[in-house]
Amino acid sequence: GIQNPTEYLFCIDDEQINQLKKICEADMSTLKSMTMNSTMNSTMRSGQTMNRSRFDSTMSRSGLQDGLSYKKDKETIVKKSKNKLKKMADRNYTKLQQKLITDDKIEWLHPSETLASELYRYRDLGINNEVLGIKLDLPTVVLRRRYFFSDANVEERDPKQLALLYKQCVKSVITGEYSVTKQKALQLAGFQAKAEYGRYSSANKPDKERVSELIPADIIKKEKASKLYAEILREWEDEGSVETQERQEGESKAEFKFKWKKQYIKVCRSMPTYGVTCFLVKEKERGKNRMKPRLLGISKQSVIRLTEDKEREFVYPLESIKNWAAGTNNVTLNFGEHDNKGLD
Repeated sequence: GIQNPTEYLFCIDDEQINQLKKICEADMSTLKSMTMNSTMNSTMRSGQTMNRSRFDSTMSRSGLQDGLSYKKDKETIVKKSKNKLKKMADRNYTKLQQKLITDDKIEWLHPSETLASELYRYRDLGINNEVLGIKLDLPTVVLRRRYFFSDANVEERDPKQLALLYKQCVKSVITGEYSVTKQKALQLAGFQAKAEYGRYSSANKPDKERVSELIPADIIKKEKASKLYAEILREWEDEGSVETQERQEGESKAEFKFKWKKQYIKVCRSMPTYGVTCFLVKEKERGKNRMKPRLLGISKQSVIRLTEDKEREFVYPLESIKNWAAGTNNVTLNFGEHDNKGLD
């Protein structure tokens, strides 16, 4: 077994969850489209007569007075302005929610329940198989690390845990949970190729179609897959300083792969969101009566405010929290003199 099993939890495979969501959204959009079309047709037929009568009665009035005082006009403008700001904040929140990978998107199984009871609970969530036209079997589960209290101890002494951590790091990079530049993504893709295929060989190259398993989707959208594939092969072939320093005579293929898994994890550990649980929240702006979407991260040492690109903006050590309070839908953290300063 692994050395620190309490830091791991089971969760539903996110690819399966996303697939079901897409099916649900497609069916709902079809139903909405059918409903809207029938409603619009009936509304247009009845509305043509109503609009003609309203137009005639309006034109017959003298002066076309609006019936509103200046005060009411002003109140209406202020109200509309507030509503507009609220809708804008909600739109920004929804946009970020769709873009970012946060902890609330992961379907964690309840640790106090048996695995069987949790799986059957997810199968029986009330999804109508007849409407969706699919058969929902028991979901696939993944063992995933949720807490990173003893992460520094994951080395050669615990190869099973290192293998699990490597798989999770690859998934986090590919899905965008860890934000990386194109250069960093190519470097990691080269490490991944070494860790999974061994030393570079023209006879052992992965298919071009597998680029999506090596490079994040947002980078593939901006670049041609064929160009990325060629760059990945160059990174794979270049074994660099790590190979020069650590290569030993008679190194086995398994040892070679293990070494590059460690290198992949080492790079991921240097990323701003490694070991950080991220939440998308709404924060009240200082001096203003409006909410702004924020990306909040919590690690074993600090509370972190992150940018949309998951770069650290403010870091507040846990010991700097003077007091805190939590409600049903909100939480308040008082950082005292560290507020709006944090650490670099």
